Amino acid sequence: MSIFSELELNEAHRALLSTLKKCEKVQGNALLGKSQKTLLERRIAALRVALALIEKELEYGQRKVHDEIKAYNDKQPAEYAAVCDRLREAIDRELRESESKVWHALPVWFLDGNPIVGYSIQKPGVRLMFWSGADFEEDALNVVGKKFKDASIFFNSVEDIDPKVLRRWLKKAREIQWDYKNLVKRKGKLERVEDKKQ
Repeated sequence: MSIFSELELNEAHRALLSTLKKCEKVQGNALLGKSQKTLLERRIAALRVALALIEKELEYGQRKVHDEIKAYNDKQPAEYAAVCDRLREAIDRELRESESKVWHALPVWFLDGNPIVGYSIQKPGVRLMFWSGADFEEDALNVVGKKFKDASIFFNSVEDIDPKVLRRWLKKAREIQWDYKNLVKRKGKLERVEDKKQ
């Protein structure tokens, strides 16, 4: 299991790829001496190995996460499992840059380590919760938290999900965020993350 987060691995991959391109650009330079060429070739080979290992780790991590979320979904009653699968597909499609995992026994998606959206099974149905949803100004997200800025909606079947509305909520989830990641560090004080409009 990796001791690095998906974000750290992606940043390392970007940096190494940039370095590799620079090294490959220099490789054709006729002014390089024999020892410099040898050293450069070794660096390029090492960078390619490092990139391949990071890519393999990222693939393993995503497969493991999707297996965990799939296992969570598969444990639910058939109607709820279908709702969970539809929600997961939509969230993965709309929040491609997010990191997802089973967190506190529930599927949750994060942006830069900040929890954004997740779902759980409760008596009224499948609860889709947006951590900062109270500020979305969406009437349908009418289950609002008392202490924080979360807002939710319940679904009982796939037909209850309006794809267009869900996409709008997920767009707002990216743009409107409260900083839950640093909640403990700030001793329970919740602060707004600067707007992330794209």
